[in-house]
Amino acid sequence: GDGNDEDGDSTNGMFRDRVKTVSKLEEEIAKAEQEILKKQAEGMDVTAALARLAQAKVALGSVGGAFDANNLEEVKRLGQEVNKLAHSARNEDIHDAGDITEKVAKIARRITQTEGKIVLFEAVGGDGSQFKSSLAGVASDFSALKATVSAGGSDFGTSMTALEVLEKKVKTIKNSVENAIYALGGTDSRYDDDYKNETDDIVEHLKKVADIRDDNVGEAVRGLAKDQEASAQKVGDTVAAIDQHNRILQLLFGTNPSNLRSLEQEIAANKKRAAALTQAANVMEDQDLKQILLDQVETLNQETSKLETFVGGQRDRLSAFGWFFNLFSK
Repeated sequence: GDGNDEDGDSTNGMFRDRVKTVSKLEEEIAKAEQEILKKQAEGMDVTAALARLAQAKVALGSVGGAFDANNLEEVKRLGQEVNKLAHSARNEDIHDAGDITEKVAKIARRITQTEGKIVLFEAVGGDGSQFKSSLAGVASDFSALKATVSAGGSDFGTSMTALEVLEKKVKTIKNSVENAIYALGGTDSRYDDDYKNETDDIVEHLKKVADIRDDNVGEAVRGLAKDQEASAQKVGDTVAAIDQHNRILQLLFGTNPSNLRSLEQEIAANKKRAAALTQAANVMEDQDLKQILLDQVETLNQETSKLETFVGGQRDRLSAFGWFFNLFSK
């Protein structure tokens, strides 16, 4: 036979030998199926991957007939189709399913976090009924969307778009509750972690844009990402220090003014970086990259606004305590 038969080369002989061809294609399908079922066992929704693998099996079923008809061109076409379908199921569909699983988990975490924030808001004297109602509506939409995705009722792009819309809605409610807590002078033991997590997302997207651009603008964006990362560490540590401040000292003396001044410096730096990122976005012709940058600017502005509310709420407490002690020191 042909010297290339042994390595399964698709153009030199493999598709001439019935046993070798069928055996090789069955092996590709089996490998893909093993990988898909492993991901399914880990809890991933593999509906799309299994559907594509079923197509590969149908194509494989037609290979025998093509051999019977001695139509080697059709054998080759079908063989390549089986390989392509098995590869796509094993790689693209599993990758997409992984992205969707990750996004679903992220939204579920955000909903749980927001429920906790509402409890905190009520603990500092706020009325959380409106927030609860809004969150219940989003949670209901989320459950319905998860069911649609699991049933394979929409493609990857449609599912991801719908999930991203829901994630934004949850995030908006969470931001509103946090702003309400901080406006009342309340603190939040999770705020430092939340702030760092949001910044991690921003930095990841900025670095992705920098890698794709790979030019002066990209380097500028990478520098801003690095600065934002360092700033988030400072903000997180300062916010944690404010929250962990001895409760009796907090009650007697309010928040340490130097901590608030430190946060105000980071707020100013955030605003400068947001302006620089907006300028970088404005010189980009690639609309997708431009939108990624503008989305990060929006998130950064939201986090900065929340930080301003936090500082304002703590300063109001400080002023109130100052007035209280001035009253009794006379």
